[in-house]
Amino acid sequence: MKNLYWQIARYLARHAGFGKRLFAAVFPTFILLSPLQAAPLEELYREGLQALSAGQPSRARELFARVIELDSSQPGPWLDFAIAARAEGDLGLADDVLQMLLSRFVIPQHLVPVVERLRAEIDQAMTVARASLDQRWRLRTRLSTAVGSDSNANGGLTINSLALTFPEGSFLFPINPSLKRRADEFFVFNFLFSAQRYWEGGLIEPFLRARTRENFSVRDFNTNELAAGLSWTIPGESAGAAQGVASFSRVSLTQQNIRLGGRGLLDSTQISAEHQWSGRTCGPAVGLQLDDRSFLAQRNLDSRVFWGLGRWVCESSGGRHSRRLQVQGRMGHERAKEPLNYLSGSGRTGGNTDHIEVGFLYLQAVPSWLGSGRLEAEAVFAQARDSDGYSMLLENNERRSINRSSIGVAYSRPISADSRAFLGLGGELNVLWQAFEQRSNLEIFRTQGRQVSIGATFFW
Repeated sequence: MKNLYWQIARYLARHAGFGKRLFAAVFPTFILLSPLQAAPLEELYREGLQALSAGQPSRARELFARVIELDSSQPGPWLDFAIAARAEGDLGLADDVLQMLLSRFVIPQHLVPVVERLRAEIDQAMTVARASLDQRWRLRTRLSTAVGSDSNANGGLTINSLALTFPEGSFLFPINPSLKRRADEFFVFNFLFSAQRYWEGGLIEPFLRARTRENFSVRDFNTNELAAGLSWTIPGESAGAAQGVASFSRVSLTQQNIRLGGRGLLDSTQISAEHQWSGRTCGPAVGLQLDDRSFLAQRNLDSRVFWGLGRWVCESSGGRHSRRLQVQGRMGHERAKEPLNYLSGSGRTGGNTDHIEVGFLYLQAVPSWLGSGRLEAEAVFAQARDSDGYSMLLENNERRSINRSSIGVAYSRPISADSRAFLGLGGELNVLWQAFEQRSNLEIFRTQGRQVSIGATFFW
């Protein structure tokens, strides 16, 4: 607050006579004694609005600064001061004043659209300024660790026996204990390195991501993931970016490798394209994706998945009350690279698979009296249906049908300023709870699990 008042005082000093400059620079609080400040508060505010409407942002900013010096308890003058600073091209000061406004006040409902538009305009203008002035690569690194407990660390079955069908009749076989659900504790390590640079009117971003999960006891189900990719994002027109949800177009390529228990499991190549439309508070998006999957240990499972997605995003920027709601739906068709051949035993069991997914994501900034930080909640519902029978041994070769649901809640809290100063980097503490359940007409695909973890994320 004190720094912002000094900025306002320095601005008044630059636009006054020499005597007033010296007086304002040494004793900014004595500005109240100037003839302009002797005018009634309402009159000063009215003159500021008139100057702003008349295209005189410098004069308007001076008047709004005087009003704030007299009475800083109302959000209106702060907002108008930020608008005047934005109109005059002083993006840094406009951004500082807007941040002060959002941190100090609960924004009245009738001012929320104005605040959101101004926020988007400042962000867009600063993005354009950075694009024109800074063509260098900007590097980012993110590292996170966590420990937790998983009730189904091996993705095991929930059944005790399995019914198989033979020409002579059905038989009930007990399930090997190693295939049943096993609980365990785990350690997770995530690393993300990315770079950004403006190129050909858009933002190009290569990245490298590594993730490992080590179970304490169920070692055969330790997972290691390595992914590398490249994306190119083109911001929308300035008219669309001035809304609450900015428009953009993005194309991306990702190469992923997953190992299970030290052995190669999956190679995946993903190519995607999407477009987000702008909106004052909400905006739609559509996209397409091709996912080419190769299972290294069981090549008969190789497939290609063609996805189409639709998304609806709503955002509200209100400082302590900022929130985001995202609803997304995906439809996919998974085609086997080789059709099943029962005589040779080759090909993907189940033939082709149709997928439907619906997901909900909600983010809410938690006010300081609740501990500050960010609260996230996510729910995903998925359905998969095969085109052919999965196996002649399973319940008369019935076609597989799977319904999977998962929910998760996460709370993140920034690391204290003292810790940031000591470590030399930013960070946050994370607590996560997740649960999933998978149902199927075939017993062998029925499973469920719960996990909870606590950890920390650092970024620089």
